[in-house]
Order: sequence, then structure tokens, then C-alpha cells
Amino acid sequence: MSASDEILRFRRSERQLHWAIAVPFMVSYVTAVILVVVYNPNPARPFRDVVSWLHRISGICLIALPLWTIVRHRLDLRVYLQNIRHAWT
Repeated sequence: MSASDEILRFRRSERQLHWAIAVPFMVSYVTAVILVVVYNPNPARPFRDVVSWLHRISGICLIALPLWTIVRHRLDLRVYLQNIRHAWT
């Protein structure tokens, strides 16, 4: 089976939107757990500022990257809305 014989379930834009949401979410989640578990008991530990800024930047990316992906692939907006409707039913 060659690459041209593959049938893909999702479009490239759908996969990009998925990862534009998934990666910043996971970074936000991991940094939040680190901040709560490691730095709440002892805020004076090293690298707290780095983890805190990573958490903030990933939060901004969680808003900006999906919006940028939607604007970039605006012709697939109907597909995104259809996926949202399907997910909520």
C-alpha cells in the first residue's frame, strides 16, 4: 500500500486544529500540576518563575493557536462546526 492509497479520516486542517489545542493544553496541565505539587509547599525552590511563565505562555497559546489555525484554514469552517455539532450529540 503506497501513501497515495491511504484514506484519511480527518483533513489536514482538522489534525492541525487538534494539535493546536492538545499541545498547549497538555503543557498547561503539566505546569499547573508542577506549580501545585512542587512549588505550593515551598515557593522558594529554583525555577518556579520559569514554570510559571511556561504556564502563562501555554495559556495564551491555548487561545491563539486554535484561532490562528481556524483563520488559516477558514475554508474548512463548515467542517469544524460539523465536528462540534457531532461531538455534542
